[in-house]
Amino acid sequence: MKHRPAKSVCFIILIGFLIALQSGWAQTAAPLKTDVAKEKLVSELERVVPELMKKGNIPGLSIAVLRDGQLLWTKGFGVKSTKTNEPVTEDTIFEAASLTKPFFAYAAMKMIESGELSLDRPLYEYLPREKIEQGLEHSLEQLKKGAEEKLKELAKKQ
Repeated sequence: MKHRPAKSVCFIILIGFLIALQSGWAQTAAPLKTDVAKEKLVSELERVVPELMKKGNIPGLSIAVLRDGQLLWTKGFGVKSTKTNEPVTEDTIFEAASLTKPFFAYAAMKMIESGELSLDRPLYEYLPREKIEQGLEHSLEQLKKGAEEKLKELAKKQ
């Protein structure tokens, strides 16, 4: 898999916020939803995105706009590589690396605030242990034991 700079992916995430702020669509107390007509939204994105890309020195990105859980619009801007000048399309896949972790953490904290989750409750009480271990190479007990051994090793070195 070709490595794509995290800078591009980070810009993709930030561009939505910048556009909303620049155009006055977002208000501090308003939810992240807009009733702006699709045509106006698309027109504004097609105008603003290339400007922001130029300012951020971003060669290419892909945007998808969702409304009420449905794909409203998608488009690729710029190029995948400045060496090949191959255009970005709405089907271009970018590597997201660890950029989703803050969003997952935010969602988890919101669920904790609403009482849906607790930081003091083990994950397997929410999801069956078998489901958690399904994608792992080892059981949770083996992982815990390995982590404890690693901590002991680190403690000995200090």
